[in-house]
Amino acid sequence: MTTSTNPDSTELESIPPFSRLCAAEREKLQARLSVVEIPSGKYFIKEGTPGADMFFIVNGSVKVCSFHNEKEVILAVLRSGEVVGDISLLCGGPRVADVVSLTPCRLLRCTKEDFEAHLLEFGGLALMMLKNLALRVRSASMRISDLALYDVTSRVARVLFEMSAPSEYGGDPAHLVSQPPTHQALASMIGSSREAVTRALKELERLGHIAMDEDQIFVLSLPS
Repeated sequence: MTTSTNPDSTELESIPPFSRLCAAEREKLQARLSVVEIPSGKYFIKEGTPGADMFFIVNGSVKVCSFHNEKEVILAVLRSGEVVGDISLLCGGPRVADVVSLTPCRLLRCTKEDFEAHLLEFGGLALMMLKNLALRVRSASMRISDLALYDVTSRVARVLFEMSAPSEYGGDPAHLVSQPPTHQALASMIGSSREAVTRALKELERLGHIAMDEDQIFVLSLPS
């Protein structure tokens, strides 16, 4: 993991959450953030350690995970524009999960001290983080409901849809999952086995709910 100087102003403006901040707040925030480059497969947050900083994802993706009885549970997969490490920083307790990079990542690091100093001057960043936390709580609530209400095939379809972005397939509206997680990772996200996920993906493709194309999955519809 390498840490360099502050990000430049154009980089902050290019990230949707920061682009909505006023120019004065972005300028002050720029001086309080440092750029961190990490390779794929790097555990840069460890469960149980002090939460002294948080990271905004500029490029790449990370997974938030925890281990129990040598079994991995993936709690979330986060991508560009999202923040990680904020819960411990806000609550003051130790880290509640591990975070590992799934791809090479460019992150913006903010320490607890800089974050608290920033909040004394501006409120835009706090509002941005509240919205982000609300989205994650909603996602977690949906995941809990899915475990109780849906079979494996439906759970796979719904988690793929949650990870997707609007796109097109064959000229029709669709949702695209670029660089989808492995079958084992999907299984860890929905509380199932790799074999069951493989069967579910084949069934979803057979029924026309998804289309798999090399390193992409298009979600065309959700099972009823």
